[in-house]
Amino acid sequence: MIHRIVLVEDNPAICKLTTFLLRGAGHRVITARTGEDGVAIILHDHPGLVLLDLRLPGIDGYEVLDRVRSNPDAKNTTVVAFTAIMMSGESARLVDAGFDACIDKPIEPKRFLREVEAILASPPVTAHA
Repeated sequence: MIHRIVLVEDNPAICKLTTFLLRGAGHRVITARTGEDGVAIILHDHPGLVLLDLRLPGIDGYEVLDRVRSNPDAKNTTVVAFTAIMMSGESARLVDAGFDACIDKPIEPKRFLREVEAILASPPVTAHA
C-alpha cells in the first residue's frame, strides 16, 4: 500500500537517503527542512505518517508535535520521533511526550524500512489527549 509520508529533517544527506528508501518502497514522500514548514505541510496534507527530527531550525520536534496534536484535524496523525539522540529510556520518554514511536539514526536501510512498514501496518492511532 502506498502511504503519504512527511519527513521533517534538516540534514540534507539524511533527507536524501531516507526519501530515496521510502520512495523505493513505493511511498509518496514530502519533505520539510524546518519545524514551521513541517507543521504547515502536515496540517495541509494529512499524511499517513510523519517522521520528525527533534533538533530542527526554528521550532524543535517537540513543538511541532504539540502543534499537530493541538489541531483537531491532525491530532491523530501518526508521528514518529526520528532522532540520533536515543539514550537509555529515551524511547519511553518520547512516547510519554506524545510520539507514537521512535526510529533512531543513523539508519540501516533494511532495518529502517522494516520499522516504517511495521508502524504503517499498526492499527490506527487512538485519540491523543
